[in-house]
Amino acid sequence: MVAAGNAALQESVRLLRLRFRLAFHLPRYFSDEAVYSTLADHIAIFAAIEQRAARDARKLMRAHLKRGLAIRLKMKAASSTAIRSTKQDGNTTGMEITE
Repeated sequence: MVAAGNAALQESVRLLRLRFRLAFHLPRYFSDEAVYSTLADHIAIFAAIEQRAARDARKLMRAHLKRGLAIRLKMKAASSTAIRSTKQDGNTTGMEITE
């Protein structure tokens, strides 16, 4: 985004990250395979943009965002389950989250 000089996109992503807490720390929860897959997505998206293949870039980006959302929803569900389990075990703070 910075390299493209697209201030509007930079601001949109910044607001999304603030709104949905899409932080860079999330990859620590991923397997090496998931990290490599994500990097491959980024490379493919960049290549499509560089080639000015708008349809391909759009298709790749949508697939990438869909996978990312699925991962985040799965993490949230697992986190919520862990918090409920902790509360049922007598820990009323709900702060202990198992991985």
